[in-house]
Amino acid sequence: MRFRGLDLNLLSALVVLVDECSVSAAATRLHLSQAATSNALARLRAYFGDPLLVRAGQQMMPTERGRALHREAGMLLRQVEARVLAAPDFDPATHRRDITIIAAEAVALGLMARLSRELTRQAPGLSLTIRPPRGNLGAQLETGAVDLLAVPLKYAAPARPHCLLHDEPFRVLCWRGAGIAAQPMTPELYLGADHVGLHPGADRKMPLDQLMIEQAHGPLRRSVTVSGHAAVPWYLMGTERLATLPGRIARQFADALPLSCRALPFELPQLRLVLQWDDRAGPDACLSWLVGRLQALAAAEDPEGTDIHEIH
Repeated sequence: MRFRGLDLNLLSALVVLVDECSVSAAATRLHLSQAATSNALARLRAYFGDPLLVRAGQQMMPTERGRALHREAGMLLRQVEARVLAAPDFDPATHRRDITIIAAEAVALGLMARLSRELTRQAPGLSLTIRPPRGNLGAQLETGAVDLLAVPLKYAAPARPHCLLHDEPFRVLCWRGAGIAAQPMTPELYLGADHVGLHPGADRKMPLDQLMIEQAHGPLRRSVTVSGHAAVPWYLMGTERLATLPGRIARQFADALPLSCRALPFELPQLRLVLQWDDRAGPDACLSWLVGRLQALAAAEDPEGTDIHEIH
């Protein structure tokens, strides 16, 4: 369909191209060949009279016009989806939609996996893409590149609605066979021990426990640093190292592996995780239902990951 000479299908291509800043990555998301995606970019450039994406070193970067069009086109597509394409009576059993969620690892490793199992039974037409927090989260919500955030409150986008997912404490993990596992967990023991550190990358959000502990007590000694929570257990086993993780993940690892899960030897604010979305396109029945299911699943666990009851 054309509007004032513009093929409206190109708006979806524009949003994805600027999201990815890569023709090959955009082609994958659009389910098109690289040649077809390059052709779409060429047609967009010709219509708007702007390069939209330009090379900067080894990367492609959007021009000022490209960023502005990306923002407006993303908002327009969100409005069409929410107000035109959405069924008047949302039925999760029959609704079809791809949902993109940016989720902190504390959520992605447990709660999102449980949600995916529930969707298989209750909403088989919904598919999830889970991404780590990186870049400008508010801008990604605004353009429609992401539907939902599940992140620590500290990293939530300003001036966007959010609701509480859950609070949870931090816990200390160590190998059950370690000598340190048989000793009382005192501040001196914790601060003097060797630790597995986390450094998720320059464009990713740092773990809050690491930030808060080092602000209060100084740098911890680390003989190994990994990029995510999922790698931590494998660098604890057979060693005297400690690692600090959100309580639910720590309990999951301790239940599955020969690891001991213990309380921190000092006070640390709990991790507050929130759900956040962009409401400017109007009410979104599908996202509202999804937020409700996530809150229900979180409420069905205690703060350390043990199921209290099943959700029906």
